[in-house]
Amino acid sequence: MKRREEPRGSRFQNNKEIYTAGAILGLLLVSLIFGLLWFELARREETLARPENNRYEANGDSVIRGNIETRDRVVIARTDTDNGAETRVYPFGPLFSSVTGYSAVGRTGLEASMNRYLLTSSVSFGDLITNDLMDRKSQGDTVVTTIDSDLQHYCYELLGDRKGSITVMEPRTGKVLVMVTSPTFDPNTVKENWEALTSPDNDTGILMNRCTQGLYAPGSTFKLVTAIEYMREHPDYESYHYNCTGSYTLNGETVLCGDGSGHGNVDLEHAVAYSCNAAFIDMGLSLDIGKWGALTKELGFGDKLLRELPGAASTFSLTEGSGLFEVMQTSFGQGRTMETPLENLVITSMIANGGVLVPPYLVEYVENTDGKVSERFGPSPGTRVITEEQAAYLKRSMEAVVNYGTTPQAASPVCQVAGKSGTAQYASSFENMHAWFTAFAPSDDPVISVTVMLEKGGYGSTDAAPLARDVITYYLTR
Repeated sequence: MKRREEPRGSRFQNNKEIYTAGAILGLLLVSLIFGLLWFELARREETLARPENNRYEANGDSVIRGNIETRDRVVIARTDTDNGAETRVYPFGPLFSSVTGYSAVGRTGLEASMNRYLLTSSVSFGDLITNDLMDRKSQGDTVVTTIDSDLQHYCYELLGDRKGSITVMEPRTGKVLVMVTSPTFDPNTVKENWEALTSPDNDTGILMNRCTQGLYAPGSTFKLVTAIEYMREHPDYESYHYNCTGSYTLNGETVLCGDGSGHGNVDLEHAVAYSCNAAFIDMGLSLDIGKWGALTKELGFGDKLLRELPGAASTFSLTEGSGLFEVMQTSFGQGRTMETPLENLVITSMIANGGVLVPPYLVEYVENTDGKVSERFGPSPGTRVITEEQAAYLKRSMEAVVNYGTTPQAASPVCQVAGKSGTAQYASSFENMHAWFTAFAPSDDPVISVTVMLEKGGYGSTDAAPLARDVITYYLTR
């Protein structure tokens, strides 16, 4: 007897629940695989570096926590042992605290982000076996940073008791050479002083790395960003002209330009050199807000710039619905725009680097006690933000700031400096002003870029610029 075949549609209906369950399980499997891949590629380093991740803590039973060193091999964090007791020591006290962080009450800084390397020993297999048989701990690996110990010390002394930060990097490579912040703390005594350091009455921000975590109105240093967007939207930017009469008024809102005497007819170079608020308002009001916002993202706004340290994300708040007065304010660095000193330095370095943005980095490599490198970090591929011609024009404009513009105080006796000052009002009183100066040198072949930020520090040209000048001069002549 011939078997009667069931129609295909009927078979599908009868097995519909099986097919549905199989499809759901397949989707779940794909999602799981995607999630694991995403973690490995995007979040693994971040998750492993979290202070609450104890995966490597067990290594402490068999590994002596490794050293942290500068690029010139100065030890800035080590573990001393005495009769089996281990003490984490920071030989230079507060000098490198913004880099190392601490490892006493939880962990911060490189002590946190490099924890798994410091608690890993890459000594030879034979040494591991020998140490294990002798019930002896193996020495943890050494984390070698990009920090220049001599320049760090110079900047630390230069900043002194001023509240603020000095950040220095190599514009071509992204190597961070200096991170100095004040006030700061001694990582050797964090545990003993923890209550005072974290007291609600302590409003100094002493545990904060101002280079990466401080958020401030950038003042006139942001005019470089406005200029970049204007250049990108207006290929004829070299023919830009504006007649500054000393103020800009729109819809009953007036913004003064300098002392109100006016700069007269200025092109883009002179607008940068004289830091002409009115000209930058004129430029800002002509810009596409969406494109302007996209530029800030290219420059790093909205992201943590340095993977090795805690950091705040700079903010650009303009939207298509922003009012004209907010656009006016944002054009010259006021409004609600906020920047970290590191962000400011990255923008400056991009101009110095011919329009190519190279992400900053702080750790060069990790090596074992035999000097063998177990993992190497290094420059990330750069991203072109502006053309070489646009970068060259901005270089000339920043040279003009120093040569005949607002900031002759930045002139160095050893080379041409290109820079931009900023004085950012952060409250209704004109007494509440942050002082900025950001620069690179030598301008024709940049090897160093510097950003100085002084909280309630006066004026960018008279207070911050001389510090940047001294850093550049010292670096090039030591």
